[in-house]
Amino acid sequence: MTLSSRFVVLVSIAVSALLIAGSSQATAAPANDNFAARQTISGPLPITVAASNIGATAELGEPQIGGNDPRNSIWFSWTSTVTGTMVVDMCEDGFTGYEFAFLAIGVRTGATLGTLMTSATGTGQCLVRFQATLGTVYHFQVDYHEEGNFNFKLRNLNPPANDNFAGATTIPSTLPASINSSTVDSGWEAGEPATLGGMSQSRSVWFSWTAPSLGRIRLSVCSLTSVDGATNKAIVAYTGATLATLTEVAKVGVNQCSVDFKVEAGQNYKFAVSGVVQGEFNFTLDLKDAPAPPTDDFVNAQ
Repeated sequence: MTLSSRFVVLVSIAVSALLIAGSSQATAAPANDNFAARQTISGPLPITVAASNIGATAELGEPQIGGNDPRNSIWFSWTSTVTGTMVVDMCEDGFTGYEFAFLAIGVRTGATLGTLMTSATGTGQCLVRFQATLGTVYHFQVDYHEEGNFNFKLRNLNPPANDNFAGATTIPSTLPASINSSTVDSGWEAGEPATLGGMSQSRSVWFSWTAPSLGRIRLSVCSLTSVDGATNKAIVAYTGATLATLTEVAKVGVNQCSVDFKVEAGQNYKFAVSGVVQGEFNFTLDLKDAPAPPTDDFVNAQ
């Protein structure tokens, strides 16, 4: 072999090595790709850490998340500093991959893949709640079915002030009135009417209004923005001083966003707005006078 041909061979080998090295670096898995190398997170709540699943894989024996095989999963570990409801919140995580990438989240306990126990899972959701116990170690399996950078966030559940019946938001008697509110982090309260979704599905908040005079009003929730889950909702008006004595007086139809009904002077009304299949959303509740036409009653037929 001549000197020139040896040089060409050596150069070719060097270029190939560089290409292989570059390719390896481009597809290198993140450090917390596997359960055994999970990233420990700590500090005061809420906790937010920068993360990436670029190059991540599913390892042998890794559990499904809600019946879905993991693809690009990474792992985090946290020792609970509280006892109470916690939320894995990925709703504003800044994911740099495909905007509508499927997200699956698993919350587990256990020391090895083979002994993991499921505390909670979420598929196609950005908010996953779980009950934490002080001192227990929880493992978070985060799997986007696309690759990208994002922020992982863990926080306490923070129910709105009007989550429960007793804390209903007071609406001024003088109409029209418009109240901005949210069902995010709300939940079921023992004794709530079943129409609001039930123990595992309800995401309800409450309002209170006293009619200043006899008349007819319109209750509407037509401005609504989804935060997580389905927007299936119940919007119901009641009378009654306690959950046990509630009487339904009006309800917004399934495919509607408002309802008109008659009110009595001095009567207090309670309005409930609920995501009925764990849907969490921001909304505006509007209340205004809606006088009936002169020919509304039979005796006033034109």
